[in-house]
Amino acid sequence: MKEKSGEIAAESPDVRRQI
Repeated sequence: MKEKSGEIAAESPDVRRQI
């Protein structure tokens, strides 16, 4: 799920922290 942080960032705020 954290492979496309760019696409998931729009849905999961959690991934935004990894970017």
